[in-house]
Amino acid sequence: MNHLLQHYCQIRNELVDYLEKLPVNNRETQIYEGWTVKDLIAHLSGWAEYQVTCLKLFVSGVKDIPKPKVQDRNEESVEKRKILAVKEIKEEFITLSADMVRAYGNLSNEQWQKPIWEGTKTTPEKFIKIEIKHYQETHFPELKRVTG
Repeated sequence: MNHLLQHYCQIRNELVDYLEKLPVNNRETQIYEGWTVKDLIAHLSGWAEYQVTCLKLFVSGVKDIPKPKVQDRNEESVEKRKILAVKEIKEEFITLSADMVRAYGNLSNEQWQKPIWEGTKTTPEKFIKIEIKHYQETHFPELKRVTG
């Protein structure tokens, strides 16, 4: 397994363990302005879902993969999951992030270095590095700070 993928799995597993132990009353705690812990998990699910979709299209040779506007993607991810219970969102995150690991794991060494979107420098390697950084430097520390 690619070392970046191993790193992602490690931090993902730590996050899942933390979420499993999180008391129910902390799940509606505001973590960012307008976002609760539940919304953060929905956000992470949405990005995992998007990456799985992108990587499947990428591997199949699609050239015009839709590139998201980050703010729009964030809002859509949270809004789509508003009606779900925290438990459902958490289970979805566990499933989608595992799907994401499999999607990255199916890439060849060459594909890891190839741009996902035409005219950009964003490769799967760069994409997962961004994901790792968000987990490791932003979302997980903030989650711990607010709920710890």
